[in-house]
Amino acid sequence: MPRGRILCLAETEADAVIQLAAVLAMGCQVLWPNNAIQQHLPAELPALVNQMIRLTDNWQLTDCQFDGVIFHGDRHQLQTICQAVAECDVPIISVQGYRSGDQQLFLERLVHERAVSINTAAVGGNASLMTLE
Repeated sequence: MPRGRILCLAETEADAVIQLAAVLAMGCQVLWPNNAIQQHLPAELPALVNQMIRLTDNWQLTDCQFDGVIFHGDRHQLQTICQAVAECDVPIISVQGYRSGDQQLFLERLVHERAVSINTAAVGGNASLMTLE
């Protein structure tokens, strides 16, 4: 199941577009900071893509209303971002850190894994009892 909203942090337009493509490929929404790079990009994108993008003036004040983070930049910035995300009062949020220009994003990290277990022992080990109408 795809995650809902992914915070995408990039300092270059090329990195922002890479992040956008990855997030949209997984059926998620993009949360971008409202800065110079991300402000002008939506004007160049189709309307359907723009429907999947939300801008925020301060992502740290959004009460962590995102399910994951993709970051392109240096490791010192990454440490700061990880610290800010760790301070959010929510379940664990994945932070993916990449060097600027890196295009090899791990799309599988944008998916929530869910496991379903059927306890047939609860019906005496007879699985056919689970389907009685």
